[in-house]
Amino acid sequence: MQRIEEEPAPKRPQSGLAGAFGRLFGEGKAKDLGKDFLEKRRLGSKVASAKAIYSLTAGIAWVGLFISWTEPLKYGWGSYIISFVIGSAMIWLQAFANAEMTAAFPFTGGQTTWGTAAFGSIGGVIMGQLDMVYWILTVAAYQGGCGRYTARLLGFATDTAFMPIVWLIYLVLVNILMNLTVKWSFHTMVAFMVFAWSFYAAWFFSTVPSTNFSTNIANGGLSATDLLDSGNQSLLKSLTNVSVVGVIQALPYVVWFYGGYEAAPLAAEEAVDIRTSIPKVTYWMISTLGIGGFLSILIAPAALPGLVAISNTPRPNWTNLESAWSVTGSSDPKFRLLAFLMMPMEVLGLMGAMYACSRSIYANSRAGYIPTSLSITSKSGAPYISMIFITLFSFVVNIAFSYAGDDDIAHAFSRSFEQLTVFLILVYECCGNFLKQLIFLRLRYRMPTLPRPFKAPLSIVGASISAILLGITVVSMITFQKHVWLLLIIFGCHIAFATVLYVVFVKSRLLLTPEKVFLREQLDYMFNRDTSRNSGQNSTGQKSGADKRRARSGTNIGNSTKLPTLPSSPV
Repeated sequence: MQRIEEEPAPKRPQSGLAGAFGRLFGEGKAKDLGKDFLEKRRLGSKVASAKAIYSLTAGIAWVGLFISWTEPLKYGWGSYIISFVIGSAMIWLQAFANAEMTAAFPFTGGQTTWGTAAFGSIGGVIMGQLDMVYWILTVAAYQGGCGRYTARLLGFATDTAFMPIVWLIYLVLVNILMNLTVKWSFHTMVAFMVFAWSFYAAWFFSTVPSTNFSTNIANGGLSATDLLDSGNQSLLKSLTNVSVVGVIQALPYVVWFYGGYEAAPLAAEEAVDIRTSIPKVTYWMISTLGIGGFLSILIAPAALPGLVAISNTPRPNWTNLESAWSVTGSSDPKFRLLAFLMMPMEVLGLMGAMYACSRSIYANSRAGYIPTSLSITSKSGAPYISMIFITLFSFVVNIAFSYAGDDDIAHAFSRSFEQLTVFLILVYECCGNFLKQLIFLRLRYRMPTLPRPFKAPLSIVGASISAILLGITVVSMITFQKHVWLLLIIFGCHIAFATVLYVVFVKSRLLLTPEKVFLREQLDYMFNRDTSRNSGQNSTGQKSGADKRRARSGTNIGNSTKLPTLPSSPV
């Protein structure tokens, strides 16, 4: 019998407040893209292996195993270790959810694409704005790090007047390398990642011989005379304390050790096969960063010079090596050797952050969420205009750090501004990750039949647990961390700005990008499938030909390197 498709009854337009809200924030009409538009915006084809994507993601976070993780020690070393285990579980569940969405939507946009799939283009605009700012701040942070270690290597002051020239040199070199050939920039990141692992091993084997939990943790590495001081006794009691409150206070800092796994989805269109790479990358990354972070927290305070000294330095692993290698001061050649050995990790972080930021801006630009000129690529497949924009913007941010003034008040403002930026990165990461978990849960309910080549372990339960823990992390930041109220106001204002931007600018300029074509086909398929079921057809329980073709289409789309030629709808 011939199958007759019934036309769905037209929906009546909503009236009242709900109707006005829908017309204001609802989906706009997307314009078809010409072939020339996509040809000017073609990324590199199959240039990123699983090993390269791992180096990208782990490389961004790797320097965090060495620096700036000691602040939570004031809540208690034991509390910090427990918090790290809980926070790692939170991040791992988040990473698995990201991997599932990446395999299901193999496009460069990452959270921009997921936000669009879950809540329409307004969701894509908001998530895209948050992603771009997070990565621009990360580029600025690594740019400053490269300058500081260069100063230690060459023996000049970190606040010298010509420091901006040093930043500019690094930015220009990274731009040249990543624009000339994307493939070789990945090879460079792989080589630097091998070095980063080697340097971590050198720290581990240099530090373990001096590890003594009784002397360096229980006594804080203090001499018998210093232990008699009441101030030191009070400090040591705080540093060795274990409490539930301390565990909650330390949670936001755990994110610092994993601040790079969000870059993996941004390599989707340049990967050899993102749907097979993303599970490997996720497991490798969370394993190495988790083990590395745990060992840093466990061993660095327990080795020389001890818990008290380590809690007062932003470079704990560096301080361990200074003790192990008997570094006498900044004039000691071994001091410069340490700076030289730290440099590749800072450059690796800068390259990774530049790659992630440029691809995030590229995806938002290609979708029409920001000016489309930012997504134009070079012959090598690099979005060079977005990289120039990132270079200039991050350079201005670091100029603001260094030229706040010459008096004590100005220097204090500059240091506070820099600390605020670091905390702002954490706020964007924690709040953004919370929103991504909500997106994951919505997509599971909104698109249950979407082909998912990789499914997150623990599925909805795991995502819910991660969302709850991320919520606790955000509450912890609000309750216990200074400046966070101001930063949350900035974060909220940014979301409000993105909403207004969508209504005023983006809604009338939406583009029918490859990911939107794919999303439209999936939604059309599910609508027709539900309509067919409701009309009593296909009641045998067997897969229809459309189901089978759709399954093949979902498998093949991730392997396609030509974005304009996506599979046609099977419906």
